[in-house]
Formats: sequence, structure tokens, C-alpha cells
Amino acid sequence: MVNTPDIVSSLYNDAMKGNNAISYTKAENETIKNADTITFGVYSDRMPLAGVDKDGKCKGIYVDILKEISAESGLKIDIKPIKDSNELYENIDNKTVDLVIGIQELRFYQKNADNHLCSNHVTDSTTVAVTMYGQELDAAETPTIALTKDRVYLENNIYGWFPSAKIKYYDTRKECLIAVQNSSADATFLNSWEFNYECKNSRFQNMMEWDNYRIQSGIVLGGSRQSDLEILSILEKAISQLPADKINDIITTNLNIKYEDYDLADRFYEIENGLIVAVIIILIIVICLA
Repeated sequence: MVNTPDIVSSLYNDAMKGNNAISYTKAENETIKNADTITFGVYSDRMPLAGVDKDGKCKGIYVDILKEISAESGLKIDIKPIKDSNELYENIDNKTVDLVIGIQELRFYQKNADNHLCSNHVTDSTTVAVTMYGQELDAAETPTIALTKDRVYLENNIYGWFPSAKIKYYDTRKECLIAVQNSSADATFLNSWEFNYECKNSRFQNMMEWDNYRIQSGIVLGGSRQSDLEILSILEKAISQLPADKINDIITTNLNIKYEDYDLADRFYEIENGLIVAVIIILIIVICLA
């Protein structure tokens, strides 16, 4: 488990992914055979990480990874979207779900954090600073940083770069991006895959990532320390056998999906951009015919 990392074992598992059949113990095979369907909690509003389609079915990077882990382990799973992403791990405590999938550090900032544990990394994750194009982030100044409430774990990194930073919390990542656009904040921090998705919206195409303000973490499976040790151990063996190219294919496929989270203001930006282009074309035609 990630609580007591074994570096040698981790390196070996990384090198051997996809090369060996999983060797489960007799007890683990019995657990797999007799286990009830495991309900996983995932985000409901964080595409391309996880979300729901028009029919209410879960989709996204996390969802597709869970399906691969289920196939590899033999454990049956059900996937439940969590309405409030800020309380992902609390759904374990109130028995709404059995396990969750998310960023490793998130569990330490939930209620009853001591009752939670997580697996080794399923795959790596990167969070980046995002600003308007041409805007400078200066460590000597006092920037205002917009964060969603479930990213409180980024505070230590932010204060390490910007000791005098002011952090303002918002409910959604779109609100954070809008805050940067209207100068209520100087920057926000998003998972790089999320930023890739939001940039498909014309409204946010004038924003950029900062390579020198990047935070590396990992996607993990989380559960209850009291009851989920055996199941997580089985799932970790399945994770160790997932080929890196399979995970990369899942990520690439989901990064190529169309942007779907438009609101009325987003549509206005699309129309506005179209009108500007149309006016420029008309002016060029008028000048050419003059």
C-alpha cells in the first residue's frame, strides 16, 4: 500500500506490467469468487476524468480504467457518480460506495482521513497552473489563486511558490477559469487533462499552462482502512498487470472527446468569435472590390 511504499517492488511491478499472469493466493481466489459487486464512486462533473452521459451512464478516463481493472482482477464492479466531488471519500464513510478513485492527496483532506487508505498509483497525474496568455506569475508578488474546494491539498505547493498568495475557493473549475478571465484571480490550478478538455471551449482558448508550476501526483483507488485491505491488495495486483500502452490508449481516447459542458455564456463566446471572423471577411471583400 502507498502508506508503506516498497520502492524495489514498485520498480519491479512497473517493469513487469503486462508480462506475467497474476498470481493470486488461494485466499485471494476465494475472495474474488465470493465477493459481492464492488461499488466505486467517481466524479460526476469532471470530464475527461469522469462524468455522465445524457443517459446517466458514467464515462471518462477513470471509468475506463476501472473497467480494465475489473476485467484483469475478475472482481465485479458497479460505478456510481458522486454528485458532490468535494466529499468523494466521505461516501466511503457513509457506505454510499465501497471504494473511490481519485488523486492520492485528496484523502488526507477529507473528514475521518485516518480511516482511509489508498492503493499504489494506477497512473501518474499532473496538475498545472493556468493563467491568461501573456500574464506573468511572479513569486515576489501576492497572486490570488482560484481553486475548487476539493483541491485544498494544493495549498502547500502554492504557498511554497508564492508565500504571500491569497487563495479563493469556488465550486467548479469553470468558475475558477472565469475568475482568472475577469481578473478576480491571477491563476488557477487544474489537472492537465481537465485543462485540455476546457480549452475545447472557445471561451477558454485564450488561456495557457505554466510548465514551471506543475505538480506531479498519482491516480489511486481509495477505501476504508478497516475493511478494504484484502480487496485493495487484489486490485493492486491487477493494476500491476495493466500495460502502460493500454492506459495511454484510454487517456488519449478520452482526450479526443468533444466538449459537451456548454452553457449560455459559452455559446455567446462562440457566436461572438464567429461574428468577428464574418466581419473581417466582409471587410476584406469590400476592400478588394473597392
